[in-house]
Amino acid sequence: MLYILSRILSPYDAADVFIGAFATFQKAQAARKAVMELWEQGDPYSKQSYRIADLQADLIISEITDIRLDDSQAFGYIVSEFCDSHSMLTRSFLSAHSSHEDAEAFVKRHKLEESPCIGGIFWHDILTTKINPELIDVLHIANRANRHKINRQFIPA
Repeated sequence: MLYILSRILSPYDAADVFIGAFATFQKAQAARKAVMELWEQGDPYSKQSYRIADLQADLIISEITDIRLDDSQAFGYIVSEFCDSHSMLTRSFLSAHSSHEDAEAFVKRHKLEESPCIGGIFWHDILTTKINPELIDVLHIANRANRHKINRQFIPA
């Protein structure tokens, strides 16, 4: 199992934000606590369209069950599926891989399957990430969010 720490956003503004990938739930919880403490001082996503932001509820830990990583790997490749439908953008974390080539092969196979994206377009992204990042790295990612607030114009349509 791999645990993803992310921030839920209004689908009218942007896709959910990836913060980190962790091999244990305890490491993901520690990272969530650190990000929560940082963002309680100034939440970069406090203003969202058509929804009330709730830092406690929106900073979530989810599981990826489709894992193709070696246990000792420091870096991995996370495959996300984005769906842009009716002016709403959503993101699903699908799988984790030990190589970029394996992730690309997964995306090619997955594109042949029926997408849950109804009435819109979908695409995949392969994110290179450190597995079990140190808390300082997690906070660096969270701090970048403070500088890059939601801006719909940068999201591919």
